[in-house]
Amino acid sequence: MDAVAALTALPETCLVNLAAPDAEQALRALAGRALAAGAVGDGFAEAVVVREHTYPTGLPTAVPVAIPHADTGHVTRPGFAVATLAAPVPFGVMGTSEDSVAVDIVVMLLIAGAHEQVEVLTRLIEVFQADGWDAGLRAASDPGELAAAFDALLAWPGPGPPCRLAAGAR
Repeated sequence: MDAVAALTALPETCLVNLAAPDAEQALRALAGRALAAGAVGDGFAEAVVVREHTYPTGLPTAVPVAIPHADTGHVTRPGFAVATLAAPVPFGVMGTSEDSVAVDIVVMLLIAGAHEQVEVLTRLIEVFQADGWDAGLRAASDPGELAAAFDALLAWPGPGPPCRLAAGAR
């Protein structure tokens, strides 16, 4: 089964216009929503923060995004926790130890199978490189709309801008 097709954004874990002073607080806010929704266990927030410090997940794409995640053993209900940020927050750039990028959107992976991570990350990076991928997410006014826009974005088959589908999900 296609790992990406099996996952959806969990509305109760999503946040619109999250005001966070730094990456750690953005991560803790999303992880807290995931915990409250029963999607992760108690140690998830700390695990994702530690992992982000060790292996940064910021992507310097046209619309900077971070794709944080932790060990799959913390996840009890797979999916995605998505946040649009009220103001950009610096995240370390994936694959570096000293560079940072001001991130506008955070897509937290809630993946229960280790073998699924590579496939999901590959698909996300592909989508995040397309022009206009963020339009539907930015148009969302509540967590349910944000989750629906994100799911439409992942369903985008390409080529062409995915924003048509994501914006139409509203």
